[in-house]
Amino acid sequence: MHTVRGNTGYMRAVAALAVMAFGLMATSFYSTYAVRELGAGSIEVARFTSIAVGVGVVCFPAFGRVADCYGHKRSLELAALSFAGAAGAALLMPSLAGVYIALVLGGAGISGQLVSQNVIWSEFSPTHADVPLYISASMLLMMPFRALAPALAGWLADMWGFRVMFAAALAAGVASFTILKLAVPEPRRIASKC
Repeated sequence: MHTVRGNTGYMRAVAALAVMAFGLMATSFYSTYAVRELGAGSIEVARFTSIAVGVGVVCFPAFGRVADCYGHKRSLELAALSFAGAAGAALLMPSLAGVYIALVLGGAGISGQLVSQNVIWSEFSPTHADVPLYISASMLLMMPFRALAPALAGWLADMWGFRVMFAAALAAGVASFTILKLAVPEPRRIASKC
C-alpha cells in the first residue's frame, strides 16, 4: 500500500473520481424528477430506458476510441463534463426535453467512466505486478464516495428539491473535470497509434 499512497498522480486521480461520484449522483434521479415534477407517464419512462440503452450502444465504442487515441484520462475528463452537462440540462431546462438531454449526457458519462476508470488505475501502477493492488485499492477508496453520493442526492432532493441536487451534481462534475485536467498527469506510457 506504500506504493499506492506515494504515487501522487494516482492519488489525484482517486480524488478526481471520488468527486466524480457526486457528479454521477444525479443520473439516478432524472426519471424520478420527470415523474414527480414534470408529470412524465409510463411512455416517457419507457423512452428513458430505451435512451439509456441506446446511449450505451453508441458511447461505449466512442469512449473506447477516445481512450485508445487520447488516453483514459481524456475519456474521464469527457465523462466528468458529460455529468456536469447532464445536471446542467436538468437544472436549466425544467422540461421533458431537458430530461432527455440529461439522460443522454448522463449515459455518456457513465459509458466514459466504465470504459476508463479501472484501466487508468492500471496505467498508474508502476509494474504489472502492482496492477491488482492499484485496482483493489482504488475500489476500496471509491466505495465510501459511491455509497454516500446517491444518499446525499436523495437527501438534497427531499430537503431542498431536485434543482439544488442538480446544482450540486453540476458543481461536482466541473470540479472533477478541473482536477483531472489540471492536477492529474497522463499516466499512459505507450504512444497512441491514432
